[in-house]
Order: sequence, then structure tokens, then C-alpha cells
Amino acid sequence: MTMRITTVAALAAVCLLTACKSEPIYLRNAATGATAQCGPYNHLLTTTNTNVSILEQKCVSALKEQGYEPLAAPKY
Repeated sequence: MTMRITTVAALAAVCLLTACKSEPIYLRNAATGATAQCGPYNHLLTTTNTNVSILEQKCVSALKEQGYEPLAAPKY
């Protein structure tokens, strides 16, 4: 039991130190020029990475219904 608690604590610490967050998705409304952002979402607040993808998809879909389109991802 102690080993399991130690492992969970270590994983949580690694996530906190490495900022376990998704990258934000930026969108722009072509008609108005307004911009919006979906995310970043914290992976610690969801049970799996799939949940983060679902949150992103719902956010983007809702904004697309309002006339927003995703912007190209920045190149580093």
C-alpha cells in the first residue's frame, strides 16, 4: 500500500512540475475579427487524455457554430 501511495505521489509531482496541460487552440471569427481560445486543459482534472480531447472538440464545435475557424498552430 505504501509503495502505491508513493508511486501516485511521484506521478502527481511529475505532472505538476511538467505542467500537464494541453496546448490551447485559437480560433478567429472571420466576420467580426474576434478571437477565442479553447484550453489549455489540465490533464490532472480528467481521468484520461481522451477526456481532454473531448473537451477540446466540444469547445471548438461550439465556437464553429458561432462562425469561428481554427487558426494555424504557431510554428516554433
